[in-house]
Amino acid sequence: MKKLLLLVLVVSFGFSVSAQQLRQNLKTYSMQTEQTIANAPEKTTALTENLYRPVVKGEKGIVEIIDIGTSANAYSYGYGGGQKSILAYNAEINTVTHIHRMGGTMDPGGYSGDIGYDISTDGGQTFTNMVECYIAENNSGGTYYSDAARYPNHGIYNPAGNTDPANAYVTFYLPTLDGTNSPPDSWGGHAYGVSKIGDPSYTTKTLVSSNPGDNIYRYIPDAYTVTNSGDAWVVDINQDWSTGSLIYTGYLLVGHGTWNSTENDFVFDYFLLDCPVTEELVRPSQSKIEFAPDGQTGYIAILGDNDELDFSAGAIYPILWKTT
Repeated sequence: MKKLLLLVLVVSFGFSVSAQQLRQNLKTYSMQTEQTIANAPEKTTALTENLYRPVVKGEKGIVEIIDIGTSANAYSYGYGGGQKSILAYNAEINTVTHIHRMGGTMDPGGYSGDIGYDISTDGGQTFTNMVECYIAENNSGGTYYSDAARYPNHGIYNPAGNTDPANAYVTFYLPTLDGTNSPPDSWGGHAYGVSKIGDPSYTTKTLVSSNPGDNIYRYIPDAYTVTNSGDAWVVDINQDWSTGSLIYTGYLLVGHGTWNSTENDFVFDYFLLDCPVTEELVRPSQSKIEFAPDGQTGYIAILGDNDELDFSAGAIYPILWKTT
């Protein structure tokens, strides 16, 4: 019987970047309402069992609906026009993973600031669900934990030459509510780590915050990937919300993760990539990153208007950066 292979696009650079200077006289804009969704009250909605299947001609169906895990809400699934790297597939170990916030009917009372994943090591035929890999713990007395996770990205790190899923790792990267780039109890931090597939009790967790002195403003990264060569990449739009109003700095924040075989974890370095857009646009959107199978040729893409195309002035179009 033929197996259905899941082809997953995840986004993933060694870039040469010139020294960055903070732009002057930047225009400010009032805070968007999407800021508040991080702190909105969590309400679990009962799921219905009515599944709508596509009409298929012939005796065999082309789509199989498989029940996997649950979440306290659906905000990671394209909320506000963004789509995170929530589904991954590694052909070398025939493993499929799906990451999500905890809670829902399979995790009664679960906290939406915790993260888990569902995993199949037989190409999607069977799944183990609700494997918790990230737990929010930093409660300073506010409404939300400062390390509460939101909108996770993830991938699969498979050591070179490995064919056993038990030796591979689920990797994750997500925004947190540490308040270093916004009013209290909101955006500013990132968290990343891994969970070993063969031993889910092995997890790591690293927290990083915004650093205005270095012009680093962490927000909600849309772009994340793990390359075939074993590097992790993440892209966030570098935007300052510390005053309660948006100031776009004119840069993308790019993170490069390399595997530390002693710590069995990724270590990230960050740099700023120049990304000007017109004043009317305010800021770019939809950052994505991906690499070719060789792990060397990669692209960053955003949607924006950098005022360089006369024939499409005022329009929004893809803008690309390439590394080899």
